[in-house]
Amino acid sequence: MTSPFKVLRQYLKYLEKEVEVVTAKGDKVVGILKSADENSFSVEMANNIKVDGKKTVEIKTVDYSFQEIKTVKPVITFK
Repeated sequence: MTSPFKVLRQYLKYLEKEVEVVTAKGDKVVGILKSADENSFSVEMANNIKVDGKKTVEIKTVDYSFQEIKTVKPVITFK
């Protein structure tokens, strides 16, 4: 259930769901899996930032190639 993804089919199953990415450098990113193909995938992340004393949310999409990541796992939440 929380095992790292191994094949493209797993990435496609979790499109539009929250995933945790650990890069080869050791950086940890949590975001929404937006797309995946044989060579790469993209994750949309929301960052809270302050602009002129007001909190805003900055959304950015990051593309990753499979060579630059260590693991990708689904984030399990209980509601």
